[in-house]
Amino acid sequence: MSEAQENFRRWFVEPLQRLNCEPHGGFAVLMIAFPILERFLREKSGVGEGAISEVFYDEFHRIFGCPDRGLVPRLWHAYRNGLLHQATFSKQNRRGTVMPNSFITSSVALIDYDSTKDAFFVNPKGFSEKVIHAVENDFGVFGAASSASHPLSTVTSAASAGVPYSSPGPTGVM
Repeated sequence: MSEAQENFRRWFVEPLQRLNCEPHGGFAVLMIAFPILERFLREKSGVGEGAISEVFYDEFHRIFGCPDRGLVPRLWHAYRNGLLHQATFSKQNRRGTVMPNSFITSSVALIDYDSTKDAFFVNPKGFSEKVIHAVENDFGVFGAASSASHPLSTVTSAASAGVPYSSPGPTGVM
């Protein structure tokens, strides 16, 4: 296992496993899992640091199989954009398009959509496990060679990073 893979397990997999055991950890789990998935899908789909494209959503659908492919952009906006920008689900996009209702639940295995209620249901544990499985089975993609502005993080000492020892700020992760 490479150093990057070991870091991935320590920094993301192990904390997610602990959070998945917490009865109220669902929001935190998704707030960790979505950026991991985004990095992976950006590289897998070839969009890199560019705008998300239909190929990006195709890759999401290929991994999760649900919801219906046509709903993936709406799910992405409601969950990923909502949670990571406002720490809650997004009810509409910037153009005013209303998003489906969004729920976190353990009553579905992974992701479900109920058209009669216009509602998404996501199981944070199932979702995060699927994300981790996809990344660990194709870890080279996670390295994101085409995202030069976002290299994988590493750990270094303050001295080797050129940070004075008296620095009050963070010094370990860059």
